[in-house]
Amino acid sequence: MEKFEFEEFEDIINTRMFKFNNYGPLKEPITSFKIYRDSDLRIILKSTSSIQAKSNFIEKTQGLVYNNEDKVVLHSYYNKNVEITLFGVTTYSNNINLNSNEQNELSLINTISATLKNEGEEKYMIEWIDNIDSFFIFDQSIIRNKKVHNSLSIDDIVLKDESIKNDSHHCLHILLSDVLSCYLCRSSDSNTKGFILYKNIEEEDIRNKLRNCISFVLGKPLIYLGYSCYNDNSELVSFKTIRGHDYNGAFKLNTQAPTILHSQATNAIDSMIFSNLVSNIYSIYDDIDFRHLSWLYWHASTSAPHSAGVQFGACIESLCTKSLTDNEKKLIIDKTIWKKFRKNIINESIETLEIDKDIKEQLKSKIDILNVLSQKKQLQNFLQKINIKLSTTEENAWQQRNDSAHGNPVKDGNYIKMIREVKILRTLFN
Repeated sequence: MEKFEFEEFEDIINTRMFKFNNYGPLKEPITSFKIYRDSDLRIILKSTSSIQAKSNFIEKTQGLVYNNEDKVVLHSYYNKNVEITLFGVTTYSNNINLNSNEQNELSLINTISATLKNEGEEKYMIEWIDNIDSFFIFDQSIIRNKKVHNSLSIDDIVLKDESIKNDSHHCLHILLSDVLSCYLCRSSDSNTKGFILYKNIEEEDIRNKLRNCISFVLGKPLIYLGYSCYNDNSELVSFKTIRGHDYNGAFKLNTQAPTILHSQATNAIDSMIFSNLVSNIYSIYDDIDFRHLSWLYWHASTSAPHSAGVQFGACIESLCTKSLTDNEKKLIIDKTIWKKFRKNIINESIETLEIDKDIKEQLKSKIDILNVLSQKKQLQNFLQKINIKLSTTEENAWQQRNDSAHGNPVKDGNYIKMIREVKILRTLFN
């Protein structure tokens, strides 16, 4: 791909201009290496060393769960201040070639962090993403100018062509404030890859929030792959590359925006409408814990229909929990009445039972559950607050959440009804 089209870490690292300063868990010394992203969005390090090479790394006990903090450090041959760090390095394959007296290791990398220039302030930031569907037409334009150099030489005949090629593509302008502004763009020669160009250098927390909001309104999860920062001269100053997570099926999802994004076309997006929707969610992001909701939502979207019902139900329940006050979740609001009721149950019912003390204590611990409204009733209260009334069909669909949660079989083998009710639950959350 062309520069500014997609991440360029492979072109930078694999130029043979870097040497290992810290081998981490790898066998050393390494004679050659290559780093690349595979079709599953993993970052792979392929390293070659002699058959006698060994690792000084202490292996961890099998079966442990831990944060992988193992790292490998590369330095430039020509500038000691230029450093590339590979974090979370895990070797998973080793092949020995007796004919060449070499061994090849394959290792997974979680992230790559690099600083290439110490001078020049970072001015522009581009996040690299995947899984942008071509379904929607964006309403803003990107102009690309490419200078083309072609020549043909035969003996003493030399023909030259130097021209400028203009390409126009589309993007979305997302404006949250005069300061926080970005552009969602597709790469010109890919059906799914793209980038988010930020007006300013933004903190990671802000970018994560904004990307989650954009994904939800767009109707498909954007898969984050890292970022690059450029100075005033359009020179790459630093970058970070991330191993992609595709929610176990994000690429197979059809684009399903939660609402209308254009007043006149179903396959187009109006930047103003899109920006307002993103801005509205962003403004209440922490209040409703949208990071958690987004995680639940996309995993529910990629789940099988028989389990998706309970997952979309969990999305709705989580939203209700964050949006309702404690009193709005109770059957008996008056504390005096509830305390009297609770005391009577304990003294006049549970304590008088001729059962083990342990069972009595378990019964007492469950009393407070009696004063909690059912999830269905909490949902009704929440929707009443925002002036939405459930239809009979929507109320019946809630049973699909219960069936999925309890592992109930599909009634009468009506799978069409089950799938329809899962779609209703998703639409209800939207």
